[in-house]
Amino acid sequence: MAERILREVKNEEISPSEIVFDYSNHSSIVSVLEPLVGKRGILKVSNYTVEAFEVEDAVIVSAIDEDGELIETDIIKKLFTLSAQSVVPLSSLSAFSDEEYNKLNELEQQTISVISGKIMERNGGFFEAEVDKLDNWSEDVKKSLELDLKKLDIDIKTAKTNAKKIINLDEKLKAQREIKDSEKKRNEMRRKLYDAQDEVEVKKEDLLKKVEAQLKQRSKLETLFTISWKVV
Repeated sequence: MAERILREVKNEEISPSEIVFDYSNHSSIVSVLEPLVGKRGILKVSNYTVEAFEVEDAVIVSAIDEDGELIETDIIKKLFTLSAQSVVPLSSLSAFSDEEYNKLNELEQQTISVISGKIMERNGGFFEAEVDKLDNWSEDVKKSLELDLKKLDIDIKTAKTNAKKIINLDEKLKAQREIKDSEKKRNEMRRKLYDAQDEVEVKKEDLLKKVEAQLKQRSKLETLFTISWKVV
């Protein structure tokens, strides 16, 4: 329904009208609609757009009956599966009372609060997942480098022990050169470890800035149409 409404009415200006939905001649029984037979009311359909981590559109349906009682959105959606017996243009917006408009707007704001809460919760989950990815990556790099460093430390210690046992000066010099190269490699690996940790902190800071900017949700509410309805 949402896609159909958006497609058909988003770029059109629809005047306030009364639509008579024909349930009596409907081909099947829709139990939730039976209590509405003989009743009338008003409904408002709006498009709510939120720009946060991504752009999201939601169609908001707010409806009340003639007694001011809320009609659930899922029930109203089922109304649109019925054929419309007639469409009667209303003279002006004054056909709806201020009280009715206020009630619809109140219902609409309640729905917006629910939608915004769900978006915030989902974005919070996305943020946590991204932080976990960075932490896991950092931990993997750290463990890998620390394991290599530990192995290299053992190799250097062993090489130094063995070098002390060498009598020939040329061979002793060669052994010390190899130890020096290994120590240089160890220093480079330590720098890589620090650089990797710094890189994680930079990425975390970038992520925080991105989330802070996107938490300032930009939203737009556009009324698609408001109609009076009746079920026969």
